[in-house]
Amino acid sequence: MSTTGPYHRRCCTVKLLSPMGLLVLLGGCGQDSFAPEGLAEVYVDDFTSSALQQCTTADLPLQHADAAEFFTRARVVHSKTLHDHYQLAPCQLEGTARYGEQRCNWQIQAGATGALQCGEQHWLFACDDCEALFAPTSDYSL
Repeated sequence: MSTTGPYHRRCCTVKLLSPMGLLVLLGGCGQDSFAPEGLAEVYVDDFTSSALQQCTTADLPLQHADAAEFFTRARVVHSKTLHDHYQLAPCQLEGTARYGEQRCNWQIQAGATGALQCGEQHWLFACDDCEALFAPTSDYSL
């Protein structure tokens, strides 16, 4: 099981609660390959948490560049892989990006997993090489 990020040291497995996240997890991964170099204009828009005592902004990379770096470092995985090998955290960042000519919505969970949806295409991600992105930094807000 992956233990990337500070959140993993103190949480138990929690099911993803956001409506888009459930849709993406239930739908699985898109069949089209993902090319990270095609992702641009990655912006962090919001932070949500269903358990503020356990999962806060300190558990996530809040900078736009860090969110973009997550999608560069992460690998595309299937929903079964996420379910079987990664913890889903009760907090996440949400934002927008451009992939090719499409506008996209994305999520990054504190468990170093994420989702990207661009029109009908969607991908699920897991990052085993993102510890530096999820390391505690100075306290700043969105």
